Amino acid sequence: MLAEVTIDKQGKVLEVHIIKSGGAAFDTAVSEAIRKSQFTPGYISDSAVPVRFQIPFRFDLN
Repeated sequence: MLAEVTIDKQGKVLEVHIIKSGGAAFDTAVSEAIRKSQFTPGYISDSAVPVRFQIPFRFDLN
């Protein structure tokens, strides 16, 4: 699975897009987990800036 996340200058999640799906149940779980998270924003010359990045997820079912 691969999710693309956009955060604002405060590190709050603005958007989550699933780029590589793991199925509806996994997509929902990943989106919910990301939306509950707080991130550190990017910085350019000591100024916080919005950032878009990708997060890979791997689920192992035993």
